[in-house]
Amino acid sequence: MMFSEFLSQGDLLAWPLLALAIFFTVFVGVLIQVFAGWRRPNALTEVTNLPLAGDDVAGSPGAEDLAR
Repeated sequence: MMFSEFLSQGDLLAWPLLALAIFFTVFVGVLIQVFAGWRRPNALTEVTNLPLAGDDVAGSPGAEDLAR
């Protein structure tokens, strides 16, 4: 009985529903991104090789700058 009275009197009950909808949308988006990434093995290889790639960006500190 008290629970139904709380739900009928709640003015701020739309906010938790909005938060749930945003969370669900982001969660489904992440799932789609993960499963779509499995279909593109070249994209996964490029991303995994990023830490091993050389610094080709102008103005970025090289190994000689870090050694000082």
